[in-house]
Amino acid sequence: MRPEGVHEATIYDATKFEPGMAFDGPAIIEDPGTTIVVHPGNHVTIDEFGNTHIDFRG
Repeated sequence: MRPEGVHEATIYDATKFEPGMAFDGPAIIEDPGTTIVVHPGNHVTIDEFGNTHIDFRG
C-alpha cells in the first residue's frame, strides 16, 4: 500500500446530487447519514436512483 499523503479535496453535499453527475477524487461527500472519502484517482458517478458509485482505479 502506498501512502497517499495530504490532498486538497472538494467537499460535496450529497443531498444536492442529481442522476448522471460524475467527478473524480480527491473528494469528501457529506450525507446526513454518513461521510464518504473519495481517494485520488477514484471516479464517482450518481445513478438514476441517486446511489453513489465509486470506481476504485489504480
